[in-house]
Order: sequence, then structure tokens, then C-alpha cells
Amino acid sequence: IFILPLVEIGRSGRAAMMPSKPHLACSAYSISLCFQTGWRLVLSVDQSTPMTLDKEQANRLLEAMNAQERIAWGVERFGMGAVLLSSMQQTSSVLMHMFSVMGLDNEILFVDTGYHFHETLAVRDEFIQRYKLNIVTLYPKNTPERQEQLYGVKLYQFSDGQKQCCDMRKEQPFVEAMRTRGHRLVMNGLRRSEGGKR
Repeated sequence: IFILPLVEIGRSGRAAMMPSKPHLACSAYSISLCFQTGWRLVLSVDQSTPMTLDKEQANRLLEAMNAQERIAWGVERFGMGAVLLSSMQQTSSVLMHMFSVMGLDNEILFVDTGYHFHETLAVRDEFIQRYKLNIVTLYPKNTPERQEQLYGVKLYQFSDGQKQCCDMRKEQPFVEAMRTRGHRLVMNGLRRSEGGKR
């Protein structure tokens, strides 16, 4: 379990990877919380106002907690400014179920890239209907068709266009939501084995 700077939302609104050495001057933090089942919960804190976060103290406190207690810690500390970023896949589905069990009305952000399988969108709709979760769907500025018109190609089909495509279709809608909706903490599930790769 560790806390380290993850990304900083710069003046341009773009997220930039931070240095690997943790320091408190950053505006965003990643708090990795290891699940007993081999999953970990990643909390990214984006703050528009300075806040002191004692990494060592937080880690000592969180280490003894189970996943739901860790979510509760984030919500107690950041209120409705704590949100879950969900891909509608396995780990985020577990966390969404925990939000439901805990009776949380915090937003769950889902970025609809325009390229999801129908089944992924059906999972989102099922969670909304069955569990009454507060899922907010974020959309890119352009439809896939408009993006193809603007760039003349399907960017995701080219290795040199994939990063740009992901930036426009995933990162930009997320960063804009963080900036405009007043969110301060983002929870996101990753497998322990994915640490450092995503």
C-alpha cells in the first residue's frame, strides 16, 4: 500500500505523468489500496485548493482497512467530491456493487468513447436500473464519424494515432469532468498485477 503523485492537471487541462519520486507539491495523488483478494483500489486526488496529505499516516491507517472501509475513508474525507471512474469491467463492477451496498450517491463516471460494445453499455444500464447508482456518462467532443471526417482516418487503427485518439475520446472528457464538476478524489480499480502498467 502506498501513496504517490500520479498526474497533475496542468493549466492546459491535460494530464501529465508526474515524476516517480513522491512529493506533496503535486495537485493530484494516487492512493493504491490493496484488496485481500489480489485487487487494488486506486484513489486519485485532484485538488484545486492546497491540502496536507500525510502519505505515511494515510498508508498506516488504510493498511488495516478492507475495501469498503477504504471507500468510506475516501467519501468521509472528500464527501460528494469523491467519485468512482468505471469501465464497466470486472474490477469496477465490484466497486460499483460496493457503492450500492454502502448506499452511496456519489457519482460514478463512465467515459463513452463511442467505440464500446453494446454489451458494455447494457452493463452500465443494468447497474443504473438494478442498483440505482448515480452513473454519469461522459462523452468526447466529437462523434467517431466527425473525428474521422476531421482527421481523414480512423486514428485508433494507426499506432501513431492511437495515443491522440485515446486523449480525445477518454482523457479529455474525464479531465473536463474533474475540472467542471468539482470532483477531488477518483477511485478506480486495478488488478495488483497491473500496477505501474496503466
